[in-house]
Amino acid sequence: MVLVTYEIHLPLLSSDPGGVGRLILPGICHWRRRGGDSNPRWLLTIHDFQSCTFDRSDTSPWNASHDALATLLSSSPFCQSFLYLQNLISDKYNSLIVMNIKEIATKAGVSIGTVDRVLHNRGRVSKETTEKILRIVRESGYAPNKLAKRLKEGKLLKIGILLPALGSELGYWQQVMNGVKEAEDELGGLGVEIESVFYDRDTPVSFIKALDELVDKNISSYVTAPLLPDMMAKAKEKYPDIPFVFIDSSLPSMNPVADFAQDPVKAGKTAARMMNLIDPGIDKLFVIQTYRSAFNGEMRARSFIDYFVKYNQNAQIQNMYVRSEDIVGHNLSAISFKSSERCGLFVVNDGAWKIADLLDEKGLLDQFTIIGFDLSPENRERLERGKIHLIIGQRPFSQGYESVMFLYRKLALDFDQYTECLTVPIDVYLKENIPRAELWR
Repeated sequence: MVLVTYEIHLPLLSSDPGGVGRLILPGICHWRRRGGDSNPRWLLTIHDFQSCTFDRSDTSPWNASHDALATLLSSSPFCQSFLYLQNLISDKYNSLIVMNIKEIATKAGVSIGTVDRVLHNRGRVSKETTEKILRIVRESGYAPNKLAKRLKEGKLLKIGILLPALGSELGYWQQVMNGVKEAEDELGGLGVEIESVFYDRDTPVSFIKALDELVDKNISSYVTAPLLPDMMAKAKEKYPDIPFVFIDSSLPSMNPVADFAQDPVKAGKTAARMMNLIDPGIDKLFVIQTYRSAFNGEMRARSFIDYFVKYNQNAQIQNMYVRSEDIVGHNLSAISFKSSERCGLFVVNDGAWKIADLLDEKGLLDQFTIIGFDLSPENRERLERGKIHLIIGQRPFSQGYESVMFLYRKLALDFDQYTECLTVPIDVYLKENIPRAELWR
């Protein structure tokens, strides 16, 4: 399953064209607003098609209809892509936009009730009529609209979110929840509810208690980051029939239904390569981790060090564990170096900004090349000011958003999408290429 996103620039557009997406493919398309009031842009995401991007400026008011979208897209240089998209829609989703039960009944010359009895194999219908209806069904490619059925029956799809406390790791998990919230807002009218429970990462048993709380709320599935492998194994053993999606970290042996995670080894190597490019003459290197049990952090640190020493064998390397509360409390006494030494500092999570501030307060920032993770508001601001040299991004907002949308499409629409880990891109941010604030994810 591949997503296609059409990015449409409409400077005069003031209202949400969400109805257009639902008109084309009910429950399969959705719109997201991007950009400020002076340059609004709308992202139309269509699921299950080959990837392509459409980008167009238009000053005409928006007419919320399929014909308006067809005119807008087909008048562009990308008209062939749109015609291909139209053909795919017609071929693959006839049941949603071309043929429904009423039309099948009309074509077969029978009542809607007769078609319903045949489709659900209930009641008495003659063999001849049954074969006629089933032939029309096969020829039309009809399939029941599971979303419409769920809404009609008043069924709710409850998706659980099981994450560390939002205030931990200096705000990283809040970025994930921002993505979850956007998905929740988009799916609010489609019978989807989000239940969020948080646990204390320093108290492993709280993970199981938090999951128990979600199960008591009748969740259909849940999204979590497998930061505590032993607890995750116990959770799967306790609730084997509840599907789950991993974000942030990967534990393939647990067999999640989907896995949205960045490769920590490649991310660590990327950071090390950037460190060498920025300053190949580093004398002392500090690698800072926050949790000893964090698989992602450990793999980033290990791969960073392994790659770094290949090109800088004379540098002294100190692998350190510094808790978030120590960073906030200005306790960095373990970082020691000579005034003549050129130092590198690699922070495996989103805490680089705070360490940069502490070094700046002591007048030591010029001695350091600093690389960190995640384009949080704080890291972004320090990167712009030159306090931090480079940030590796892993799109926490998108991880939260896409994991929820995945479960919606799989459980509400019965779409089989991904069968393997969806590797999150390794984004490299320098001062010169930071995206605009409203777009970074």
